[in-house]
Amino acid sequence: MKYLRRSHLFSHSEMEIRASFGQGDDAVYVMDDGRKHCLVSRRVGSGSEGSTYCLVAQIPVSSYELLVDGAAPEAIFSAAGAFSLGAVFEAEDAVSDVAVVESERTAAEVPSAYMPPNPPIVFEEDSGP
Repeated sequence: MKYLRRSHLFSHSEMEIRASFGQGDDAVYVMDDGRKHCLVSRRVGSGSEGSTYCLVAQIPVSSYELLVDGAAPEAIFSAAGAFSLGAVFEAEDAVSDVAVVESERTAAEVPSAYMPPNPPIVFEEDSGP
């Protein structure tokens, strides 16, 4: 998520937010993104070559507060914007690689299989030429 943060030098959050809600495949993660927004993320699935795919979206701080008060992740993601599907390729002895695979502006444009509470997907990955 930190690679997709949009906060600027003078718009840092007044408090650092690093939170998780739920467990296992239903877990969602939240990180501050400036004074007025947070990023919310969920694991969407894994790749055939070992990568992890995550959906990341921007939400207002008020949506984070709804999660704290017990709101379901489905409601938070449906009201989010600036979606990205990222692939994380973890390396043991080198720098891990993060790539944005897809970007969508609204929840209506995001494939429903990526949204909570859907189970994880196995993505087919192209290993190159």
